[in-house]
Amino acid sequence: MFMKYFCKMSNVNHLLQQAKELFNQKDFRKSIELLSRVTALDPYHHQAYYHLGLSYRYTDRLHQSLEALEKCAALKPDFPDYLSELGIGLFHLERKKEALTALNRAQELDSGNPYRYSTRAYIRSVMEDSDGAILDYKKCIELDPKDAIAHNNLGMIFEKQGKLAEAKEYFKIADGISGVKNPNRKTKKKEKKKLNPSTSSPKIKKSSLSLSYFIEVCKSIFTNKETTDEFFDFVKKLFVK
Repeated sequence: MFMKYFCKMSNVNHLLQQAKELFNQKDFRKSIELLSRVTALDPYHHQAYYHLGLSYRYTDRLHQSLEALEKCAALKPDFPDYLSELGIGLFHLERKKEALTALNRAQELDSGNPYRYSTRAYIRSVMEDSDGAILDYKKCIELDPKDAIAHNNLGMIFEKQGKLAEAKEYFKIADGISGVKNPNRKTKKKEKKKLNPSTSSPKIKKSSLSLSYFIEVCKSIFTNKETTDEFFDFVKKLFVK
């Protein structure tokens, strides 16, 4: 009996490791296949549901993604990463109030993590809670002064409010942190267009690309600072000669 259980768990761990490697390689279709096998063998494997939820999200299967993330969070309800991803999954499906509840709990459990505030700030800004978003972005910047995205998005909120001096200052800081001078940015209230969160960015001509555009896409798509920074480094190569 023990040997049978041991073999089963060894197989589960092997499949999970393979799935994680495929996930990191962005082969989400194959990672979904392996992670589905893991959850069939072990219906209580919270890590498998977590990566399954993200894999579904990156293949635009948002309802299946949310279902997996709900199972993941139910199995480990006090783990902030799971709650944060659950909140983002709810947000993608327009369940904004529930998303905010999940993100509030993630922030309570992990109050020293600047990403908890920047994620919640983005959703608050979409919900037109500008004051709440400003507080969260400022807290994020307090914890991580080099977060260019937080500075940029805070500048966008001030710009929308017509506070152009404050907006210009935060845009300047964002450009300074990123090491990229954005020649296309003009601090005029009507020139920026808010993007809806999506798992894929809109197609636009290369000649119309601007750093602030990519910063906003980056913030709306990626779900952790490591991935965001990786993408941001890629974006910089498009602008730095």
